[in-house]
Amino acid sequence: MSIDTSNHLKYEELEKNLILRRLLRGLYGQVGAQLAAFGPGRVLDAGCGEGHALNYLEFPGSYLGIDMNPDCIAWCRLHHAGHHFEVGTVTSLGLGDRSFDVAICLEVLEHLERPLEALSELVRVADKGVLLSVPFEPVFRLGNLLRGKYRENWGNHPEHVQHWGYRGFRRFLEESGLLRDLVLSVAGPWLVASGRPIR
Repeated sequence: MSIDTSNHLKYEELEKNLILRRLLRGLYGQVGAQLAAFGPGRVLDAGCGEGHALNYLEFPGSYLGIDMNPDCIAWCRLHHAGHHFEVGTVTSLGLGDRSFDVAICLEVLEHLERPLEALSELVRVADKGVLLSVPFEPVFRLGNLLRGKYRENWGNHPEHVQHWGYRGFRRFLEESGLLRDLVLSVAGPWLVASGRPIR
């Protein structure tokens, strides 16, 4: 089985790009540190794509990956046996309130016209915390230009409709009124944020 999503192609590029490999290790290092702070047992990976997080992070408890692309879910079931995957959307997860310790959503919100709807849904299903990553603009775009990617869009990925800098993303999270104890860090060309749901 082959799959050619833009996300999967990025990870395939890892094989020949040492810099990208180091950047992704840095991203997942930050994600792993913030995830560990919650001491999770049940983890939801919302917008899991091809399940690449499973190659970088350990999930000692239960794990469920959800993605709207059926091909991605089929790929995950084939390549990540032992974990559970379902087709679904980040804005309507179809899961019970507080049914997971932590909901992670990595490199997804930038694709959404209404990211606040997705954040609300993540908070609803999370008991202990929500963990997010998004591109750190304009660093992310500059990195794309340096790699010769998306030159016609000045480095902007054609599927990205949200563009956050550090202060803008913090403001988005604070003004949502959905999370407390916010932690926001820079991991190369990405921002990694986590917080506890406000009940």
